[in-house]
Amino acid sequence: MQGFFLSKQSLLKSLIQKSAAEALPEAKLPELAPWHTGVTKRQEEKSQRLHQQRVELYHHGEKLFLSVRPCFIKSLEEPR
Repeated sequence: MQGFFLSKQSLLKSLIQKSAAEALPEAKLPELAPWHTGVTKRQEEKSQRLHQQRVELYHHGEKLFLSVRPCFIKSLEEPR
């Protein structure tokens, strides 16, 4: 097994050097943040505002459900 890798050692070294040389130009490109979507600041603010409204509506609905739920469960338990 070692003989196989020893015979391919020069090929492996050249591939490693070649891939390292190709990686250098790519490293110079400015990297965008992983969450960057290309939207404008105004669009981002609108998106955040709408998301906040959805969160508030969700919590409001959850409060309503929890306030009605005990009455609903009690009505199910009562014999008809």
